[in-house]
Amino acid sequence: MSAGGVVIRVENKLKTYKKAIQIVCLCLAWYITSSANGVVGKIVLSDFPYPMTVSMVQLASISLYLIPVMKAWKVPSTKPSEIPLKYWFQMIIPLAFGKFFASVSSHISIWKVPVSYAHTGSMQIGLVLPEIRPGPTKPGPARMPK
Repeated sequence: MSAGGVVIRVENKLKTYKKAIQIVCLCLAWYITSSANGVVGKIVLSDFPYPMTVSMVQLASISLYLIPVMKAWKVPSTKPSEIPLKYWFQMIIPLAFGKFFASVSSHISIWKVPVSYAHTGSMQIGLVLPEIRPGPTKPGPARMPK
């Protein structure tokens, strides 16, 4: 085996570790912000009972804060004009409306329910982690609740 082959393997391992660290950092940041969003959302909605406005401000701020994060992680950008019109109508616009509806629904439930465990992130991380597990998975047997 040549020395060049060893160097390439080491570089590939370093890239893999870097990606893994980025994913772990992303999950931690998501968990922290999700938990903070539930707490801060509850405080804001108790004094300012307009969940749609809170959702719109939150989604707009996410869009603004995402720009420097994507640049720091060197995510390649795509101009909106390069995305086919069909893709906009089939994927992007329905997902945007779904995200907005989910955000408003979430803020309404945080506003109306005294304590909302479902929005702290603890419940959500348990639902997401099985989905990002590498390797083949088998569905477990379906069980009926007692």
